[in-house]
Amino acid sequence: MKRTLCALFVMSLFMTLASPLAQQPAPQKPGVPGVQHPMSSIIPDAEYAINGNPDWLAIGEDQVWVNSKPTDIVLRMDPQTNRVVATIRVGPPTAASEAVRRMLYIASM
Repeated sequence: MKRTLCALFVMSLFMTLASPLAQQPAPQKPGVPGVQHPMSSIIPDAEYAINGNPDWLAIGEDQVWVNSKPTDIVLRMDPQTNRVVATIRVGPPTAASEAVRRMLYIASM
């Protein structure tokens, strides 16, 4: 009987102390609400048909590169004409790419 009363006392004490914590407002989520938009509101300037699974994207001064993992190719897209202008076969698997000063660096592991 003493254990039951002790347990009830501890539970009521915990509930009394925890109830003010439960009434506090939820903390603010990180980010700036004024610049957050749903992904569905983004309208692409162009869409490119790329076989496989486009993975890494590298953007240079006047060029956009993307790799397609299962096909082991890298494609150069021209943002002025919205066309694929080059297709390059690379060694599998293509892991990452980076465009720097008109050069494209590709990591293949």
